[in-house]
Amino acid sequence: MKTALDPREAAEYLGICLSKLQRLSHAGLVPCRNINPGGKNAVYRYSPAALDQWLAGDDQGTAPKVLPSRSRRSRRVRESTGV
Repeated sequence: MKTALDPREAAEYLGICLSKLQRLSHAGLVPCRNINPGGKNAVYRYSPAALDQWLAGDDQGTAPKVLPSRSRRSRRVRESTGV
């Protein structure tokens, strides 16, 4: 097994789309390592072992039961309902 996955491989490993993984990574909600610190764009790599621990809830936090949605429609609904 590979020791580090690129974003596409990690998204496939987790069963989520690439854009969802990128949002989670930028928010610091999924374990990853930026291999381009100080660079213009973040370049993330993911450890399969760390992802397994995160999914199992063994990491410092717990894996979200439902991954957060960032769509405009859901934001408007939350704002209008006060949720």
